[in-house]
Amino acid sequence: MAICPFAYWMPVKTKQEQRRQGAEPLGLILHISNSRRNTLAGLLATFSPGGSNPFPSHFGVQTDGKLGQFIDTKYHDWAEEWSTKYISIECAASPGDSLTVQQLYTVATLYAWLYEEHSVTFDLANKPGDAGLGYHSMEKTGHTSCPGPNVIAQRPSILSIAQVMAFSQTTPSYW
Repeated sequence: MAICPFAYWMPVKTKQEQRRQGAEPLGLILHISNSRRNTLAGLLATFSPGGSNPFPSHFGVQTDGKLGQFIDTKYHDWAEEWSTKYISIECAASPGDSLTVQQLYTVATLYAWLYEEHSVTFDLANKPGDAGLGYHSMEKTGHTSCPGPNVIAQRPSILSIAQVMAFSQTTPSYW
C-alpha cells in the first residue's frame, strides 16, 4: 500500500499485520491525543514499546499542521478496538477542542490522498462498517470524549476541503 509522500515518515516499532489481500480501507478515523505528548515525536514515543499506548494510529498531526506517518497503510492499526478496516489519525487536541485551521487542511489533504491512493469515499461514517470519515467514539468503547463533539462537527468541512483538493489537484501552500 503506501507511505504518504507529504508526511514525515516516523515508523513505530510495534507488531504490524498486513491487511488482507484486496482489503482496501473504508475511510479515515479521527482521534485526539488528549494532551498526551502533542508533538509528533511525543506521539511516536507514546506509541512505541514502553510508551503509554501500544495501539498506534497510522498518522499524527500537530496543531501547526505538521503530519507524521507511523505505520505504512499496507498494515492495519490497532487504534480501533472495533475494527481494523480503517486508516486512523491522532490529532493533537484535548477534549472540548476543535481542530486548528492547519489541522483541518492537513487532515483534508490526507483524506484527498487517501481518495486517490485507496479509493476512500467522500462520505461521513457514523457507525462501524460505514465508509468515509469517522471518529473513534462512533462505537461506544469507553472513549466517548475522543475526538469530542467539536471535532466531530468539523467532519463536513474536512470532506469539503478534501473534495476541492482531490478534484482540482491542489494542496495547501504551507507545504
